[in-house]
Amino acid sequence: MTKVANAAVALALLLGVPAVGLAQVRSARLTIAEAARQALATHPARAVSVAERDRAEAQRDEARASWLPRVTTEWSGVRFQEPMIVAPLHGFDPMNPPEFDRLLVQGNLAASWLVFDGGARSARGNRTEAVRDAAAAGIVATESELLVRVAHAYLSVVTARETGAAQRARVTALVAALDRVRQSETEGRAARVDVIRSEAALSRSRAAVAANAAEVLAREGDLARLIGSTLATVRASSLETPAVPVAAADRASLLDRTLEANPRVLRARHQVNAAAAMVRESRSVWLPSVTLGGQYNAFASSATSLTAEWQGALRVSYALFTGGQRSSVVARAEAERVAAEQTLRLAQLEVATAVDGALAALAQADAQVQALEAAVVQFEAVVAVERLSLDTGAGVQSEYLDAESQLVESRAALAAARAARVLARVELARAAGELNLDWIIDNVEQAP
Repeated sequence: MTKVANAAVALALLLGVPAVGLAQVRSARLTIAEAARQALATHPARAVSVAERDRAEAQRDEARASWLPRVTTEWSGVRFQEPMIVAPLHGFDPMNPPEFDRLLVQGNLAASWLVFDGGARSARGNRTEAVRDAAAAGIVATESELLVRVAHAYLSVVTARETGAAQRARVTALVAALDRVRQSETEGRAARVDVIRSEAALSRSRAAVAANAAEVLAREGDLARLIGSTLATVRASSLETPAVPVAAADRASLLDRTLEANPRVLRARHQVNAAAAMVRESRSVWLPSVTLGGQYNAFASSATSLTAEWQGALRVSYALFTGGQRSSVVARAEAERVAAEQTLRLAQLEVATAVDGALAALAQADAQVQALEAAVVQFEAVVAVERLSLDTGAGVQSEYLDAESQLVESRAALAAARAARVLARVELARAAGELNLDWIIDNVEQAP
């Protein structure tokens, strides 16, 4: 937006220009689906989750590598102060003494393979696989949490703007009412107190418009930061009140689906699997390890040619005494498994509570929307009647002002109730593990 456009918006908000004039400034359209898409593409929370998944995948691949043989090579050149034997001495023949030289070159090509380790490799592979699955579920959980935040921020802007539109409409109506009562005072049909009452009501409404302008600015800033945009872009965009389908859901079946598909529960379940694999890995330290190895060694000096020999080995290793370390490792793994199981139970309880809360909020919001839609229509009729009565000289000014105030409050409450209904439906989708960008597009894209 240009500076002129920003000034126009500020002047409209502070002076109570009708919403039509403000809509001409906000020409671009920002849907809740587009806001969600931008948030998923730019917000660091999702990037952190993806990085954690990538790290878990690298750890899984690292664990899988332990099943393969290890092949290494090493070469060195050493100069001694005194001549040194060139190659290993496997026997002594006085007629053929060994070679000595001060400069020795040695190298080797070695291979080893862990034949048996008590099941540690298998358990480690299962653990890293479960950690990777938990990290993948964490991405879904982060995305759903981000989508809820986007919905909340988006609807906060819509609600604040709709409230401001109702307040500006009231300012316009009160300006007209003040003109009428001043004319009536001039004609002797109204008292001075009626003029003062109208002026006070107008001043209070303008103060509410100014407060709403600050609220709108704050909510637009929240949305801009969340979706990786700028405040000017959000202020220049028109937002729409979205709608969601009203679908009756059986609580029991919904809870069953939730406990199977909720990403938080899935992540906790994978963490239980990882903890169980860690227990199996920790118990492997009580068994010996068996390693098969081979090596090809080469020796040379400044005066001799390269000679080589091979070696083969079968190594068995077992710790006879560790000072209680093995028992402590197993005990720690068991404690982590218990903690993971209880974390899973806690996640299931909290998700069930979230489902009940979302169902209750959805029912409450539906009832409020129906009641407030009727209230807005009724108060609009009351305002029209009161205004007509004032025009004919039969009305009471205070009753008209009260009707205008109640109409504004009803419109603001209706906007909040509609937003609450959408949020409750979004929360229900998150609890059921259904909330993603496609769900937003299919269920929250269309305006009523």
